[in-house]
Amino acid sequence: MNKAFRVLSISSFIFVLLFQFQNCGGASVPTVQSTGLSSVECLNANCITADESLLAVKPNLFSGQILVTAAVSEFNVGGDCNEGGFAANIIRWELRLNGTTVRNSGMGVAGGLPANSACVNGRFLLYVNLAALSGSGNDLVNRTGLLKNATTRSNYDLVIQISGQATAGGPVVSNQMNGITTIPLIPL
Repeated sequence: MNKAFRVLSISSFIFVLLFQFQNCGGASVPTVQSTGLSSVECLNANCITADESLLAVKPNLFSGQILVTAAVSEFNVGGDCNEGGFAANIIRWELRLNGTTVRNSGMGVAGGLPANSACVNGRFLLYVNLAALSGSGNDLVNRTGLLKNATTRSNYDLVIQISGQATAGGPVVSNQMNGITTIPLIPL
């Protein structure tokens, strides 16, 4: 009985090995062309195809809004983002009062540099300055604490949008569904 059991065990093991390597799938292997290159073609160095439908920006806010006290002249907003496989991206913001843009991240801040940002490793951080900006073409109104004029504070909206670029500085594409978001700014 011991010999019969060994023969049965060895036969079963060989049977399993023979059928283990049978491929029932219909997957095809990329063919090698006469140049020695694979038939699978990449459009760029990292084989990632840019897709504007993947562009997304989502601020990480506790309540979905930002409460601003009277003394706040600047703040940061951060969150998650997806650059959609584009080689470069840019995140811009606009400050809107009653639907009208009164300031944006392209206006000069300290040193005249724009406050645009970018999606890096799925994260972004924006700097928003509410103090009066000096210089031609900038918003000269002091909006510290969400001032509407010298004495009245008002609700504003902060609109954030991510755009993708095939090359840095090239034409931008955007996604109007997930690539743009609006945050209410409320005086506290």
